[in-house]
Amino acid sequence: MNVLVVDDLPFMRMLMTQAVEEAGFQVAGQAVNGRQAVRMFRENPGLLTLMDINMPVMDGMKALEKMLGINPRGSIIMCSTIDQRTLILRALNMGALDYIVKPFTSERVEDALIRARRRVERGGL
Repeated sequence: MNVLVVDDLPFMRMLMTQAVEEAGFQVAGQAVNGRQAVRMFRENPGLLTLMDINMPVMDGMKALEKMLGINPRGSIIMCSTIDQRTLILRALNMGALDYIVKPFTSERVEDALIRARRRVERGGL
């Protein structure tokens, strides 16, 4: 299953990419802001997406809204720091599949990706 990694910080994209690959998934692409993520998601609305909330140009919340407008059953996992609990809950209420708190472990990323894959396999793309 292919994953889109979205974060404005190169170091975080690298860590997210490593965690995705360690979990046995492939990184289909990387985006540095929400606008790029939406464009890439529009081209392939079946991409499982791992996306940061705080980014320039377009933040993860706005990108989530637009991506779910493209594919209401999109598998989008949000990432954020623990002090953004309100945003995390809002993202889940909007339709995000899961959230991962930074700093994260590879195991936590793997768990979220596996649950997302199961959802897709059950027809919940």
